[in-house]
Amino acid sequence: VGPWEVDRALTALPSALEAARVAPIITVDDLRRGQIIPAPLIDIAAARGVLGGFTTLRIAPAATGQQRSLQTVILRFPAPQDAAGAAADMVSAVPPELGVPPGPPQPVANNPDVTALTFKLPDASTRVIGISARAQFLVFQSARVEDGFLGTSADLLVDGASSKQANRLDQFSPTAPDKLAALPMDPTGSLLARTLWSLDGSGPVMYGVWSPQAWLHFELDPIATAALFKTAGVDAVSQRLTTVYQAGNADGAFAISPGGALTVIEQDVLEGVPRIFALHCDPRLEVGKIGTRVGPITSACDLLEIKLTSPGGHTARPHLTADLVEAGGNESRLAARLNAALRDAAVEEGVDLLALDDAVSRD
Repeated sequence: VGPWEVDRALTALPSALEAARVAPIITVDDLRRGQIIPAPLIDIAAARGVLGGFTTLRIAPAATGQQRSLQTVILRFPAPQDAAGAAADMVSAVPPELGVPPGPPQPVANNPDVTALTFKLPDASTRVIGISARAQFLVFQSARVEDGFLGTSADLLVDGASSKQANRLDQFSPTAPDKLAALPMDPTGSLLARTLWSLDGSGPVMYGVWSPQAWLHFELDPIATAALFKTAGVDAVSQRLTTVYQAGNADGAFAISPGGALTVIEQDVLEGVPRIFALHCDPRLEVGKIGTRVGPITSACDLLEIKLTSPGGHTARPHLTADLVEAGGNESRLAARLNAALRDAAVEEGVDLLALDDAVSRD
């Protein structure tokens, strides 16, 4: 469950220091490198045979007033008893934070199967950690909320996240542990192969093909992106060297392409920015040299499909039919003229495409 599904203000990604807390967990080393959960809890997960998992974290932007964050970690174990044993061990092994030990374990109000530990921290904030087991999964949730506001609280965030996560896990049918290695990296069968890859085959931690809902964890604005995905009909997202969004049709794909820039503009992110520099590699320049230009320097390309139709007729009466061969030649000449006109449009004010189109009938 994404933190924004619990609190719509929790949309901002963490800082670079905590970037590893939004990622799939493949091995125990991933838990350690990213410090995804406290070190003693990682040792417990390893001892219980953790198979993998996922971690997600969001914070509230400063503009919301009350500073808060919510992290959810899902760990998969070989069997339900392994998850239950790990959860029980972790509750008693949670270490102090900022020198403050946790309070006594307490059940969460609306989710008594979740054990919560509360920290009253010296920076005037409250941390609540919730730990529970559900089938072969362990759920670790950590909410930190600034005190002194009438807004939400850390225990409410953990309570709300626990309810939603329990429902999500109940709807999920996990693959048997001995079948995990056979799971395809690309459920679509083709999207990953059509995604640009690096020469050495390396990729980011989110390498693979994701469902739209799962991919929201990596987006800058998951709420706006979820709405865009729904409108565009996105059914898969692949990640290698680049990110490819697969929509149900061309119109859906077009709806995605300008979305990021429009969102940035709508959020007034560019307000106060005096200028923008665009950089592009140009093979015509020698290595070590740069070229500059004020205004447009490259153009966008569109694909135009022209269909020619005419009435049929007999070869003995060609004057009663239309010559598509000649018309096709005219269209080819038009395409050349159109390309030249669009090239010139990069430095002129515009092109009268209607007049160009009329030229076919006149010629």
